[in-house]
Order: sequence, then structure tokens, then C-alpha cells
Amino acid sequence: MAISAAVFTIALWRRYAHWWVQAGLIALLLWQAASLRIAYPDYIAYFNEAVGSKPERILIDSDLDWGQDLKRLEKRLNELHITKFGFVYRGTADVMGEHLPGVWMVQPFAPATGWVAASLFARITVWDGNAYAWLKQYKPLERIGKSIDLYYIPEPPSAKDAKPLPSVKQK
Repeated sequence: MAISAAVFTIALWRRYAHWWVQAGLIALLLWQAASLRIAYPDYIAYFNEAVGSKPERILIDSDLDWGQDLKRLEKRLNELHITKFGFVYRGTADVMGEHLPGVWMVQPFAPATGWVAASLFARITVWDGNAYAWLKQYKPLERIGKSIDLYYIPEPPSAKDAKPLPSVKQK
């Protein structure tokens, strides 16, 4: 396809020698080169400029997460001094062999608390997005690379910490 596009571009350049046609071709070539720079270093997860920063709203598949952001996750967790976190992940990378600090795998349909990192691919595709639907009520603190959202989910208030309800005297 690239060779065909190059041949077509050269043919247009030669056939239409008008300055505006050549300017348009140069603009398209610059756009192509710029898209390579924009995608760097996330070539696997790259979608296109039209979808913006949330490509998962348009299409989600395994190309979004092949474990390419695990090193970034490790670095960010260390920067934040996080020593234990739950991980929502569906991929082929060896998570336990990645030296992630205190990682434990969050099980489907089992809400977790504390620090949770969630792969977009796992969050959206496991059981058609229902297995980790409880994450929708929380806003991620940040996106790690292109494929992992980082959350902090507080513990629910316990019964012993709750204030007693005022009693009502009956007449």
C-alpha cells in the first residue's frame, strides 16, 4: 500500500504541476510524517488523530494493550511510592515477572479498594465490560501511557466508624 501511495503521489505531482496541487501533496506528506511523531513511542496503540486521547470510545481491541505500558506503570508507581496495588489486566505479558511493586490481580466482579491500575482492554472487554463495571463510578487519576488508567478507590466507611442515628422519642 505504501509503494502504491508513493507511485500515486509521484504521478499526481508530475501530471498536475499546479502549485496548489503540489502544496496539497506536500501538506499531506508532512501530515503523514507528523503522525509518526505524534504516535511515538506508542505505535502499537496508535489509532489516528481523529479519535483524540480516548481511542477506546471508537474501537477497542488487543492492539491497545500488549503490555507496552507495564514499564511506564512500574516507573509511575515507584514515583508515587505505591507499594501495593490491584491490577485489572487481560494480556499476554508476564505481569508477575515485570517487577511491579506489590501487584495483585483484581478478579472479575470483585470490587477492590486502594490503588488500582486497570488496562483499558481488560476493563472494557472482560464479560462485555460487565466484569469491571464497578470502576465506572470512579474517575481515573491519570492515564499511564495509552492503555492503563490509575485509580485510587477509598475504603467504604465501616459500620463502627458510622455515627449513630439520632433516636426519636415517641409520644
